[in-house]
Amino acid sequence: MLDWVLSKRNVLGELPEKVDDDGNPASVVPLGWTDSLFVLTLLQLDRDDALPVPPQAR
Repeated sequence: MLDWVLSKRNVLGELPEKVDDDGNPASVVPLGWTDSLFVLTLLQLDRDDALPVPPQAR
């Protein structure tokens, strides 16, 4: 899955929000949250425990 995501980067290495059926960017590039979720995924895969999450409001 990560290889597929990386294959959709543009020439600057930015990840698009969506790709079309041909695998081309179909929306905004770059999109900060897309890149940040990818970084969080890589961090989680490199850990033995879960990443910390903020406490929920009561």
